[in-house]
Amino acid sequence: MRRCIIVSIVLITTACGGSSPTSPEPEPIKQVQQLSVPSHFRGVWAEPDEALARTSRYQANLVILQIDSWGSDLGPLAEQLQSRGIGTMVYVEQVFQAPRSTWDAGWQRVETWVKPLKDAGILWGFHVMDEPALNGRTGIRDEANAYVRQRGYDVFATEWIDYVSDQGTWKSPRPAGVRWYGVTCYDYGTPRTKWHIQNCSEEYARHLDWDVVIGQAFNAGNGIPDQAKWEAIAANRSIVWWVD
Repeated sequence: MRRCIIVSIVLITTACGGSSPTSPEPEPIKQVQQLSVPSHFRGVWAEPDEALARTSRYQANLVILQIDSWGSDLGPLAEQLQSRGIGTMVYVEQVFQAPRSTWDAGWQRVETWVKPLKDAGILWGFHVMDEPALNGRTGIRDEANAYVRQRGYDVFATEWIDYVSDQGTWKSPRPAGVRWYGVTCYDYGTPRTKWHIQNCSEEYARHLDWDVVIGQAFNAGNGIPDQAKWEAIAANRSIVWWVD
């Protein structure tokens, strides 16, 4: 009986007293302003410590971040990129190179790592797998892309020119469901003359579904190609620069 009375008093006190006039008001929920994705972006791949310098050098409004360390804190970088109006994608192939049974654990690490980018409203999507046909990973490409899309994210996909060119006897189609698609075609010059800026340009002209040009910003044997030539190929497309 005594126990019941005590419970009743507690309930009455809670109901009648309400909140104390000195109780702090709950802080309003901060609304994140999402940075919109332009119809054509200018991007560059970079590790976090190179992101600001490279985006400045290539006048980029996108950086595709390569995870250099799971322990790195992206908070300060996210703030600086947000202030400059620069969006991000994150290259996450390492998750999908591992056995399928580990994908969920790997993805949880990704979600933790990119949280500052999401909180800043600058995460546009993920580069899930780079040139899977060239690297013998076509078998898991579609499953990996679907895995990321099922979690509500857009996917950027890339492939090596030899596997999608009209010159080949077998041609891999653009992966289903990806938002952006780019093909790597570099100018190798002599003596490796199969691919050069001219026939790379012709291949892109024939494939309007290759909506992202992979710009070559390194010497593949013929010097560093004229940046303006890659820009011309990307006149009505996005472009992402590979530097190293």
